[in-house]
Amino acid sequence: MNFISKLFLLLIIIAAGLGFYLYKGMYNFGASSPHNKLTEMVINESMEMSVKNHAKDIIAPELDEQKMINEGFVNYDAMCAMCHGAPGLPSSVLHKGLYPKPPELYEEITDWSDSEFFWITKNGIKMTGMPAYGPTHSDEELWAIVAFLRVLPKLSGQDYKMLVEKNKNSEDGHSHDHGSDMEKSIKSLLEEKKEEDIHIHKDASEHLH
Repeated sequence: MNFISKLFLLLIIIAAGLGFYLYKGMYNFGASSPHNKLTEMVINESMEMSVKNHAKDIIAPELDEQKMINEGFVNYDAMCAMCHGAPGLPSSVLHKGLYPKPPELYEEITDWSDSEFFWITKNGIKMTGMPAYGPTHSDEELWAIVAFLRVLPKLSGQDYKMLVEKNKNSEDGHSHDHGSDMEKSIKSLLEEKKEEDIHIHKDASEHLH
């Protein structure tokens, strides 16, 4: 038997063994049991390349309009915070129980481009708990969430709590100009953050950190 024949036979044996292993239900699909390192690496790499490939032709709109960021906050708080968290909020039961763990987007979101975030939000990710919001929300609503994601890491726990309270008061009928107030609140928060980043030297010169 030559080398090619031996290799072909080995591959058949491996495929048969893998099929038996899966057919008998021996692989643990419980969310409490992590994948082995090899499986995890293959899944993560494949998912990342898939997202980048499918999102490569998507062109992001301007995402710095205050109204858009405001709408994005409202939807993020209602749809995303329970899994992805928010500054100052404790981890939810969903976040603790999901596998793989949803990324905490208020800490670091620079791994994905705006277009990739939009694609993920619209289409979801198989077998991660990330739903596809495309069937239930318009593209404008989803882009608004992406716009807020770019602001989210700049907010403190106190900032986020204030925005939640403003939104809650609006729903209770205590505010008649909530949209405008919210936009002003987010805008003022960002302006304050920028001012805090300006360092003044003894010679009165300034620079941004």
